[in-house]
Amino acid sequence: MLVILIAELVFFLVVLVFASFVLYSLMVSQFYGAPYVPLPRKSLKAIFDFAELNPPAGGAENFYDLGAGDARVLIKAVNDFSVKEAVGYEVAHWPYWKAKFMVRHYGLDDKIKVIRQDFLGADLSGAKTVFMYLFDKLVQKAALKLARELGPGAKVVCVSFSIKNPEAIGFRLKKQGKAGSFSVFVYEKA
Repeated sequence: MLVILIAELVFFLVVLVFASFVLYSLMVSQFYGAPYVPLPRKSLKAIFDFAELNPPAGGAENFYDLGAGDARVLIKAVNDFSVKEAVGYEVAHWPYWKAKFMVRHYGLDDKIKVIRQDFLGADLSGAKTVFMYLFDKLVQKAALKLARELGPGAKVVCVSFSIKNPEAIGFRLKKQGKAGSFSVFVYEKA
């Protein structure tokens, strides 16, 4: 009887600690302006096809996901679109640890790097393709940073929210439309 009581108490404490960890992670996401809202896996292929992520000569040299969540976008890019190197930035603890687990689970440690850091403080100058599924305010902040750091010809793919006045900050809108139920905007750094 005592063993069962202790086991129930331990289980309750584990659940409580895990729930607290997830709640704290959600608060961190909110603080940075991008709650953890993963894109549906079934939508990713349509989004990547629309954005022409897999050019005829092969996949993108590298691919950055700003607000990488659980790494599903990075994993899809590497596994199905021949991306050679993928880097994701995630500030919230729960999605970050889930991403690390998923990358290891798929055996992609050599191709995908997930960094627990605010991408606004990271050096993104080496990015060739940048993916953003963020709220509007954060897309605008990221766009200004990317305009300063990206080299000519770099591609930026925004899902749901567009870059306001892209030409004024050095981007050219290449394509916009629907991919499944999502609006997608593809830009090129001038």
